[in-house]
Amino acid sequence: PPPDPGVVLPACPGSILTTPAGQVLWQTTLVTDRYLVGPMAADPSGATYYVDDGFLFGGVVDGGSTIMSLDPCGNPRWRTPWNHFYNDSVTTHLMVSGSRLIAVNGDVRAFDLSTGDELWTADLVTWARQQGLGDVSGSDSIMAPVVTADGTVYLTAYTASQTWLLSIDMTGAPSLVAPVPGTTDGGFATDLIVDNVGNIDVPVTFTNVSPGPGQIVSFGPDGGVQWEAVLAQLNYQDHLMSGATSLLNEDTAELVGFGGMI
Repeated sequence: PPPDPGVVLPACPGSILTTPAGQVLWQTTLVTDRYLVGPMAADPSGATYYVDDGFLFGGVVDGGSTIMSLDPCGNPRWRTPWNHFYNDSVTTHLMVSGSRLIAVNGDVRAFDLSTGDELWTADLVTWARQQGLGDVSGSDSIMAPVVTADGTVYLTAYTASQTWLLSIDMTGAPSLVAPVPGTTDGGFATDLIVDNVGNIDVPVTFTNVSPGPGQIVSFGPDGGVQWEAVLAQLNYQDHLMSGATSLLNEDTAELVGFGGMI
């Protein structure tokens, strides 16, 4: 399709307006970055964001882990330290929200998109201990982060006795939103999305047997349960996708309406 007339395209050597379809617009070789992964996020301008993090591969990056950005033409914009604690069993996430880049691995940090300056760090491991939740530093303890348009981060934290829905506001302050039903007896939250009507939806297995029975729990932004839909089968790899009027369980191809009807 033709470019959006409201988007100002960069003047790159290979312009999207003049380069034939299928040809490379630009190429950047980053030969020194052994542990570079990405792009893991992109913003509306076309800038891309990468992680140079040996922890992802059981190694160490000289000088410490970093996040870097390329502009829409593939030129390096900035590189900033990302000195999160060592946790190679947790999935790494980069997410763009407004003028911020949110990075999640062990802790949650916000960086300025244009400069790479760190804005805040939410140390969830220390905070969870202070709240009496226990240790959330282990494998799969911090799961499925998402960030909303207003900059609020939602994620789940798995403890020995309960999975919790947490939020982090635009200043970096964490809050307990709600306990996730069905996770006290071996059940496990497998994903988290914000759907098209603004609810936070979490698929939950009822036991530690996978695949097995489970449910989708839909929370309002204040933590109130909006509805629960019991499903015959969920597994640890289940992911949800939101449509205009329903959710799709990608593993079983089941559709669940925003009122909980399957």
